[in-house]
Amino acid sequence: MSNTPPQPLLSIYSLVYNHENFIRQCLDGFVMQKTNFPIEILIHDDASTDKSADIIREYVERYPHIQWRPIYQTENQYSQGKRVDLNLLPKVRGKYVAFCEGDDYWTDPLKLQKQVDFLEANPDFSICYHSARMTWEDGEQPEHIFPRDLKPSQSGIMELKTIAEGTQYATNSVVYRWCFNQTDYRFEEHFPENIFPGDLMMDLCHAMRGKAKQLPGCMSVYRRHSGGVWFNAELSDSFFIKSYKHLINFYIQAERITGLNFSVQRRAMIEDCILASMTTGNGELLNELKQSHPEDFDIITRHYTKAARIAAAKSLLSTTVRTVPFMPFVKKKILNYLKINEK
Repeated sequence: MSNTPPQPLLSIYSLVYNHENFIRQCLDGFVMQKTNFPIEILIHDDASTDKSADIIREYVERYPHIQWRPIYQTENQYSQGKRVDLNLLPKVRGKYVAFCEGDDYWTDPLKLQKQVDFLEANPDFSICYHSARMTWEDGEQPEHIFPRDLKPSQSGIMELKTIAEGTQYATNSVVYRWCFNQTDYRFEEHFPENIFPGDLMMDLCHAMRGKAKQLPGCMSVYRRHSGGVWFNAELSDSFFIKSYKHLINFYIQAERITGLNFSVQRRAMIEDCILASMTTGNGELLNELKQSHPEDFDIITRHYTKAARIAAAKSLLSTTVRTVPFMPFVKKKILNYLKINEK
């Protein structure tokens, strides 16, 4: 009798770093799954300095019937600029892949079964997702469900162009019909290294191979906390300064891979990076953006130069109108035109 474990139909992929306060809920969500097919859990701890790795070892020992594939780093890979997913994702063995990082968790024990059942019955779909409950650990924002649960009149079906517009669902809600195990769709060719965010690129790559379907119900929790990559990132100049190359390169590579036009999104990202460099006085970054993206840089800066000149002209005209004698009705008309209220 062979002791070789069965080939998993689905691979769970999880990245962990200093998630001691959350990791038990994440792992409980894995081990409670009730499926009629074998699964594997590929879990990567990036040299956590808390007890995250110890907790993973505890679950591996407690649930030996599950095909665990834990990786415990001794040196943090992220701080060295290494993308661990680029090395690990090509190693998943499942026909389907589900993602859940160590600070998120699943709440429905039939989540994976429902999603795989749908994908097995509908080969023209490559993405299956559901609603997730979004929570903020600091209570800064109220909890909400994203996306909204399906109404009976809604199909919940999306294609590539809609997904390309931006985040449509939480990453921990998705099961993919894994496209990178196809000989004509190699991971290293369709998932470039120097990009951010990677989860949206993952969506685009799979949406090129099939449609996306939302199932009814909320089956996971996506947690926002101060240790997370995206926590308040949209408000941080340092975030754009640190990640600007990957953020801009995402849209360049997305155009190359999908054939869609991302020029508007690329220019908006360059604009955010320019504003961040101006706000922080980072002249080196400003010059680099000018050299690497001259056309976009010129369009953006001309827009701001024009806006600044208009604002200065309005200010000068307003001051003149206020200080130089005019007939009252003329003065009022000019100020109204300038949309400046007379005090």
